[in-house]
Amino acid sequence: MDNPAHAIGIAFIGAGVTTAHAVGLDFIGAGVSIAYAVGLDMITRVTQQKGYIAGTVDGIVTIDGNPVKREIICLETNGFMCVKRVYSQDNGHYLLDDLDPEREYLFFARDYKKEYEPVGYDHVEPVTKLSIKEQRELWQKWQSD
Repeated sequence: MDNPAHAIGIAFIGAGVTTAHAVGLDFIGAGVSIAYAVGLDMITRVTQQKGYIAGTVDGIVTIDGNPVKREIICLETNGFMCVKRVYSQDNGHYLLDDLDPEREYLFFARDYKKEYEPVGYDHVEPVTKLSIKEQRELWQKWQSD
């Protein structure tokens, strides 16, 4: 790969952590069986946990500053079980919802075009600032942006 390893990044909000990287996704899934809500104004929830990880400011994923659609995979740090597999929307918005706020997660974005190396964050604690209802409202707003 000729491109720099960090040209693709992820912007997210985690418990007290804000970082300025970004990449893109378009579906929101939940559970190990990976249920997708492709381009819909809904979020598939499994356990009704209040924790979530989302991009900073507007929750976008970018490559070279432009919003993109890319896969994001979220694993529990204890055992590395896949708990979410989502894609940002074309506008770069993504939301990893329905996470246990008492656990830590490793998540990373992959470039399906294989032009950039994956970028990820480890030991991220989900935030609980928004209620489940507010998370759904935010996701619906992002659908129309």
